[in-house]
Amino acid sequence: MAKSSEASDAPGRRHSAVTHKPALAYLVEWNANQKGRRALVFRLSSALVRVCAERGVPVLLCPHTKTRLFPVDVANEFMMKIGASWVDDHNAISSRRGQRIPGSGRRATRIER
Repeated sequence: MAKSSEASDAPGRRHSAVTHKPALAYLVEWNANQKGRRALVFRLSSALVRVCAERGVPVLLCPHTKTRLFPVDVANEFMMKIGASWVDDHNAISSRRGQRIPGSGRRATRIER
């Protein structure tokens, strides 16, 4: 039996709205490069905690992973104002990091005898 697109719109189906997401999910959504992203996740997470505290919005904790979950509306507003520039800076730095000059590594060069 083939699935149709109408089956997903059936009245008995449940649709859940995502109200809270972790900081990493926002960075993935905004296309932050994976390499070196940990520091950016910590920076975004602590900034979102401050913003939520200023507004009096509670930050949830995931019961399984103990990850902080931030409200989507607050986090999206923050990402549009400030976070997007952080992601742009991170992507610029991490893309530069991949381009190396040959022979500039920390390894000592071998002396030919």
